[in-house]
Amino acid sequence: MSAAGHVILLIGSPRGGRSTSAHLSGFLIGRLQERGWTATTFSVRTTIGNTTAWSELECATDTADLVIVATPLYVDSLPAPLIETFERIYARRRATAPLKAQRMVAVMNCGFPESSQNATALAICRCFARRAGFRWDGGLALGMGGAISGQTITERGRTHAVAVALQRAANDLAAGGPISTEAKQALARPMMPIWLYRLVAELSFRSIAWRRGVRHLGARPYARKDD
Repeated sequence: MSAAGHVILLIGSPRGGRSTSAHLSGFLIGRLQERGWTATTFSVRTTIGNTTAWSELECATDTADLVIVATPLYVDSLPAPLIETFERIYARRRATAPLKAQRMVAVMNCGFPESSQNATALAICRCFARRAGFRWDGGLALGMGGAISGQTITERGRTHAVAVALQRAANDLAAGGPISTEAKQALARPMMPIWLYRLVAELSFRSIAWRRGVRHLGARPYARKDD
């Protein structure tokens, strides 16, 4: 096992610490802290517009041993504040090379049933890491993020398999290696049958619409008569 180091977490979700991204990465970092690692967390949405906070993020990025990016999928890409964060860090590191070898991983989640929907966004993270001088140690992809919906990851109940996968990833990172194929595959497995996830999502959507006074989801009040 390699020596413990310092990890910084960049949360790309606009929901910050209440997000599914924060809970997934928080569990992962918690397992590293059990092995003696220290950690600093930044929510990029609030950090990017704050001069003092941004300076702290830059300094932390320069000195970290491991950077974890945790973010939801926005269509096929990353949230805009996270993209801007990547662009700023890249520009800084082109001007000033990092002082030591550093690693980076990403933890992606999406509301689609298929974890494979995260592939393009993970490729963006991988490209950034390599161009900015980080060693890319892999990405984790979770589908059915709506089934978690910001709840704490535990080793019991619905999130048990997720917790096991993140524990494996933490073991890999703590040992100094990249995230293993076994950890990636474990997190990518559906938490429930796809048909059940879609049914629950549909019922939830209709319930929200009903509470907000929407009674005719198929209404087209502005449609032309010849449509």
